[in-house]
Amino acid sequence: MIEIRNEQEAFDNPLFLDRLSQLLRKILAEHQAAHYGVSLLLCDNPTIQELNALYRGKDYATDVLSFSLQEGEPLEDFSQTVREDEDGDIYQMLGDIVLSTEKAKAQAKENDLSWEGEIARLAIHGALHLLGYDHEKDEHEEKEMFAKQDEYLQWFLTRYPEYATEDGPTPPESLSIP
Repeated sequence: MIEIRNEQEAFDNPLFLDRLSQLLRKILAEHQAAHYGVSLLLCDNPTIQELNALYRGKDYATDVLSFSLQEGEPLEDFSQTVREDEDGDIYQMLGDIVLSTEKAKAQAKENDLSWEGEIARLAIHGALHLLGYDHEKDEHEEKEMFAKQDEYLQWFLTRYPEYATEDGPTPPESLSIP
């Protein structure tokens, strides 16, 4: 179950959000985590700056934050980690991804992506963190994480080339789409 909460009136694209949900489900499934839920919050710079300061002690706006509910001290209140979907099925939350759409818009051109493409890149990055990847751990882990990130972004841009920019990378036609 992917829950997306968009707090940005400036970014309102329901079709893209559905495609982003598909991308996150694919990532979870390929990591044997399809039974987990992930929440994604699209917010502005002040909101993400506040969260970055509160939880990481870094008082600046960042592009993406990930909050795993599967690591660290066990919670006494499991209502934070267990949810019920619209069919009444219970699922466990893997964690939360918080993404600044303002940062994404500012970074899109430098990463040769559309605004949506950069949001997808950041969502992939956040999801990989929730799955245990950590680019700050060591060089090997960093290479592995960014290779996975590039692989998923390439899959997404191949499937939805409208999210690449004219100046950005053109997805190769040779990639197979499941």
